[in-house]
Amino acid sequence: MFDSGINEFERIKYVDVLRISTPKELLKVEQNRNAKLLYLYVEKEFLQFERDVPLKYNKNLRTVSPKMHSILLNSCGQIESVTKRIYKKIYDKKPPNRFAECYKELSETGIMEPQSVFVPELKRSLYPFDISKPLPPDDESKPLPPDDESKSPLWWKTYNHIKHDLLNKIQNADMAITIHALAALYLLLNMEVDIPKKDPQKILHKESWRFKTDPYQALLLESSNTRIIRSALFIRTS
Repeated sequence: MFDSGINEFERIKYVDVLRISTPKELLKVEQNRNAKLLYLYVEKEFLQFERDVPLKYNKNLRTVSPKMHSILLNSCGQIESVTKRIYKKIYDKKPPNRFAECYKELSETGIMEPQSVFVPELKRSLYPFDISKPLPPDDESKPLPPDDESKSPLWWKTYNHIKHDLLNKIQNADMAITIHALAALYLLLNMEVDIPKKDPQKILHKESWRFKTDPYQALLLESSNTRIIRSALFIRTS
């Protein structure tokens, strides 16, 4: 496990202040900082749970808990917000109200499916946006009733079902679903800071990305990038 902990909170708290020159920039820095700190808080909640239910034992990924329910709701709430911010920055227009519509347009070029993280404790990569890839630990995705968001990731559909029918659907909020939602949030937040200012739609094309096959090489490359979040749970490989 990589220890970011309080050091990452302190880095985010102070590092961007040096670049502020206008009140507008100050507001932007505050927004970026708050988004990162919200993510780090929910990641910390997951890691605290993981101490008692270690990821290294694959069967634990089927663990259901009110804590996983809470982290899933928090993560997906943040995902909806960052997805709309990404949409607005790329297309320079008001985003659709629903995540499914926003995500559908952003993923039309096929750039979302290859986005991945490596989880050292699991010794495997996760592809939270690729609906064709089954979930660990047994690599059999749990079926959910069909709906109008059939192309949305499983963790998002699970979140929606729990949000609208908590008592009957809370058993779907296991560690496997939750860690995929958390990985999606981590990737989206880093994608947001990677959006180029001059040609923001460039980020939606695969030729703009360098996908990394070696997660530890990816970790070394990221160590020099002060804009991104340094996770204690994931290594970004996209």
